[in-house]
Amino acid sequence: MKKIKLFLYLFLVLISGMFFTSCSTKNSNIYCRTYKIEPVEKEYFYGYVKFKNVIDLSFLSEGKVIYCPYTKGDFVKKGQVLARLDGILYKIKQKEQQAKLTEAKIRHDRQGKYYKRMDILHKQGAISDNDWEEAYYGLKTSAQNIVVEKELLNYLNQQIGYTVIVAPFDGYINEVYIQKNEYATTTKPAISIMNSPITQVETSVDYNVAKKLFVNKKVMILKNGLKYCGKIAHISRSDLNDGGYIVKIYLDKNYPEFYDGLNVEIDFDIDKTNFRYIPLEFVKKENSKSYVFVLNGENIEKREISVLNIEQNKVKTTTNFLDNEILINSADCKRLEIESGF
Repeated sequence: MKKIKLFLYLFLVLISGMFFTSCSTKNSNIYCRTYKIEPVEKEYFYGYVKFKNVIDLSFLSEGKVIYCPYTKGDFVKKGQVLARLDGILYKIKQKEQQAKLTEAKIRHDRQGKYYKRMDILHKQGAISDNDWEEAYYGLKTSAQNIVVEKELLNYLNQQIGYTVIVAPFDGYINEVYIQKNEYATTTKPAISIMNSPITQVETSVDYNVAKKLFVNKKVMILKNGLKYCGKIAHISRSDLNDGGYIVKIYLDKNYPEFYDGLNVEIDFDIDKTNFRYIPLEFVKKENSKSYVFVLNGENIEKREISVLNIEQNKVKTTTNFLDNEILINSADCKRLEIESGF
């Protein structure tokens, strides 16, 4: 009886070994078809040269230019006066309006004293209600006149302020459109200024890329076979509400061959192979987790993988695999060989 049991045990081991070998060994191509997937190459991003840091500055009032000493390329500090109009008419009106405001305050003071006397008499019954109301509304009117005169004076002070153009930030004069003694209007730009003479590049990336980037990270800009050095200056969410991120890059200097709107390639120098595709048939899902079966010598190892998304019967994953590792699909005995893992 023991011999029979031993014989049956050996027979089952032999049969199972034959089945396992047909699904797991490299020499079993007659039963298992091998798939090869190419690695994802180094990813480049497309961006464009952007010069929106250049802004035009105009006078907000009209007059003769009495000050504009700058030329293209001059460096200026924030708050520095770039140009000035004579503003003589506004200054004359300003003095006249200041006198009107002073007069309105005097009238209001007199009206206040008059109202106090009338209020005492009214309480004593010495004057009528109409006389008291006239004094009361006279006081209110004089107070309102002060408000009006102040607003007019503020307007003229503002106009005088508009006769001066100041630098909104540290930067460089880009263009000067006016000359001294020229009559300037509000419709024509007077000066343009840029916050940096350095070439800038802008691109849009998704979250998975943005989280690998950081300010001051060195990047390479590629155009016509040439490479240009740059650094990330700013990373922000896109205004389009599409989940994307805007990345602004400053190159190390100004390059004349880079014009506004020029398309370029960007190398962020992130993972050369940051994902790969695996046929969906090799992935098994259990309890919201995804697994593959990896051939390990003569054993089959169950390994969990991360899944970014599923695209047309392919699973996009960032899971690391070794070169030439074999994935097994036990359902139909297919094999998949990993090439150039990452």
